[in-house]
Amino acid sequence: MNHKTLVLLVSVCLIAACSDDGLRPPGYPVIASPNDSLLLVEIYNSTDGENWDSNSGWLTDRPLSQWDGVNIAELDSTTQISDDGYAYFQVEELVLYIQKMTGKLPDLSFSRLKRLDMHKNNLHGKLPNLELPKVEYISFDKNCFKGEIPDYDLPELLDVSFSSNKFTSMAPKSSLQALKILDISSNKLSFAALEEHMWIREKLGSNFQYSPQDTVYPVTQSPRNDGVLLRVDVKGTDIRYSWSKDGTIVVNSPDPEYVARQNGTYRCAVQSPLVPNLVIRSEKVEIIME
Repeated sequence: MNHKTLVLLVSVCLIAACSDDGLRPPGYPVIASPNDSLLLVEIYNSTDGENWDSNSGWLTDRPLSQWDGVNIAELDSTTQISDDGYAYFQVEELVLYIQKMTGKLPDLSFSRLKRLDMHKNNLHGKLPNLELPKVEYISFDKNCFKGEIPDYDLPELLDVSFSSNKFTSMAPKSSLQALKILDISSNKLSFAALEEHMWIREKLGSNFQYSPQDTVYPVTQSPRNDGVLLRVDVKGTDIRYSWSKDGTIVVNSPDPEYVARQNGTYRCAVQSPLVPNLVIRSEKVEIIME
């Protein structure tokens, strides 16, 4: 048993003495939920908690409600009771935004959590598994997550933001029936990744935010006798390509190729009618004729 885990177990025991008898379910002593307590410690250890901007109370013998960013659910008829007769304090809100958290999150399982806010940190890797049956709000925006946005089973989720990360794909969101707001903007999602999710736009309207994207399409160059053949390969339906030279559009067509015949800086702006209000641009290429 390491020192931090020992501190936690001492904390769990002391919290019982700090409980509010007026909120206590009749006949039950009250302690912190072992699951929630251990998971908070795992979050702390996995994300460099010692160097957070504000970590007051964490891994001390103070009640969980005095750990910065942790709010506890009221004790009521839905409070979890253990097999040995203890009522549990459980985490209801975990608000750790702009904390300088860094590292990978562990899988999260809080049975009464309603709000999870970790935006504007330095969390990276893939998103963790989430078992949060009561969660209503999640914010993971402005981190460094990558890979796929999973299809979580979160039946009470209303508002979620995955914006400003590095996601390249997205699983279907058919299980999020209560969802009202979804923000996946400022990632690295392609038209092909977005097209199959436009049904979400029909459901949420402007509350489905997917533009802009930070995707940058590469340009291949093939010298020819009459110039340089530029090409952008984009997967999608009815893609349109607008090639520009030195910032001025020179052609707008369904053809992904363009022959540059003059010196200048070329770039392609790509659009799809199936993904309205989104333009994804290619890299800039400098052409110098010999």
